[in-house]
Amino acid sequence: MSVDISELINFRDRFKRMESEFETFLKKFLIKQALDVLAKTKKETPTDTGLLKNSWTIGDQSVAIGSRTNRSGGTEYFQMESAFAQGASLDSVVRDGDMLVITISNAVEYAKYVEYGHMTRGRNKWVDGKFMCSLAIIDVKRKIPARFEREFSAWFAEKMREN
Repeated sequence: MSVDISELINFRDRFKRMESEFETFLKKFLIKQALDVLAKTKKETPTDTGLLKNSWTIGDQSVAIGSRTNRSGGTEYFQMESAFAQGASLDSVVRDGDMLVITISNAVEYAKYVEYGHMTRGRNKWVDGKFMCSLAIIDVKRKIPARFEREFSAWFAEKMREN
């Protein structure tokens, strides 16, 4: 008596491929979340000269986020070019032990004062922070579980269909 185990071998091979591709999936997922944080942060960043708003970056690279007014008078934000074309590559996500980390930063000297608040130059008045990045992170972080479940399910289904 013989048994054909070719389907079982095929199934095993698919899982091996998925295992090797899973970290790439996670990195791409994190970049999407970072782009959402970046767009929300830029939307809430106060603008005088535009320097602060345009200096938000993912990793150590800049990602361009554009804006336009929609028909109802609201503002729409969109990624001007592919994140990968702008430099937000898989290398923007770094491994730190068992964690994958992506950094959103602003190199403008006064960014932290606008974010968290500061005393005026005469030290007689406190100016409240805008928390534009902090609040964007909180908002996106709240949505991550549902987003991850949806994207992982789609990715897993696609990988199971591949031969």
